[in-house]
Amino acid sequence: MKKIKESAKPVHLRKHVAAVHIGSVGFNLLHRKAINAAIWFAQQEAREIAGGDLESYLNKTDGIEVNHSINFKEFRQYINYNSNDHEYLKNIFRDLSQLAVEFDLIEGRRSWEIMPFLSYVKFANGMITWSFRSEIRRSILDPDVYAKINSEIVNQIQNDIAFALYENTYRYVNIGKTPWLKINTLRQLLGIAKDAYKETKYFTRVLKQSMKQIQKVAGITLEMEPTGKPIKAVRFLVRANQQPDLLIEQHVVQEQSDVEAQLSHFGFTPNQIADIFNAYPLDYIQSKINFLNKRARAGGIRNFAAFAYKAFEDDYVENTFTPKLSKTESMPALTAKNSRGDKMSFIEIFAVATPEEKDSMKRLFESAFRASQPHSLNKREYDYAYNQLMNNDWSGAELKKSFEEYVEGYVFMRAAYSSEIRSRLKSAAK
Repeated sequence: MKKIKESAKPVHLRKHVAAVHIGSVGFNLLHRKAINAAIWFAQQEAREIAGGDLESYLNKTDGIEVNHSINFKEFRQYINYNSNDHEYLKNIFRDLSQLAVEFDLIEGRRSWEIMPFLSYVKFANGMITWSFRSEIRRSILDPDVYAKINSEIVNQIQNDIAFALYENTYRYVNIGKTPWLKINTLRQLLGIAKDAYKETKYFTRVLKQSMKQIQKVAGITLEMEPTGKPIKAVRFLVRANQQPDLLIEQHVVQEQSDVEAQLSHFGFTPNQIADIFNAYPLDYIQSKINFLNKRARAGGIRNFAAFAYKAFEDDYVENTFTPKLSKTESMPALTAKNSRGDKMSFIEIFAVATPEEKDSMKRLFESAFRASQPHSLNKREYDYAYNQLMNNDWSGAELKKSFEEYVEGYVFMRAAYSSEIRSRLKSAAK
């Protein structure tokens, strides 16, 4: 199993978002660190046992509660626990096997799940052994949508509220803000009991203290944006500091390094990889990597680099027809200036879009606009905001920019569609 060394680079944990956004009243700082350590060591152990085929291993053990083990010293080192008090750590694990956790409070849409994190714990002969409940084990060991947690950063955080706030907000740094969170939901995410900090001024003070600590340690700045009087909901504006320290630069680079390595393995160049990250969200990229790994194991594809490119461009999924690619066929370039020309602007694309395409753009905007609001909106309000957007008379500059960049990237990364739009522009110019 991969060892933890004090002189080693920071360990980065892939933590499923459902396990990040948890209702965790009753958990202190050490509970949260122990959860991360249990997940990380279990992931390393599973990958070693799987021998490069984690999916097959998880299929064979699906529905089974499999034990994971690590020696006490390594576990203690991961969580930066400098005491030999085994009894206290036993109590921490006892809580993790007994206290109910509500999963995916922010983004849970498909199901509602509440259960303890661990189903079994054993301390013996200097070893800690544990198992996750079978219902969550696959998501824990091989998360499809995850946040990247830097152990060096979180180990510098000194209180449980700041720790939880960092984990729940950092994954939104590229988006710029979190969704709107109801006060009760935020309390659950931060592990704050109902009878603690009842008055708004005290609750706000605790949040601001945690935000200052995060800014100092993690190199990101949080701003709290409340709505309603009294405050009913809050969202956090999240941005990387203008002059991030070396620790954060390392973290940002490392966050994409695993995915970059896999894309490079498929034959993508550094420029192509950069364009993929600019054009697609991380969960889409990861889904295509999972698909390509399956097709690679199945074999039968002569030019896998070209096939990988088409998988992104045409959104290949399971049972997709495999195009016939010659061995000499080269993979198209994905750089900003390639055989398709420069990336077209949103204004150009919208000017020649069909009514059906404009309807699709409108639905996309409505989805993004809905996610940015603290309350439900009716169709009239959506239409009004969309018309303002189209007339460049709208104050939501950040959402407008993100929306337009998404449309531009979507068109650019699809060769046939990009050529079609370019042909329309030429025809319109005649």
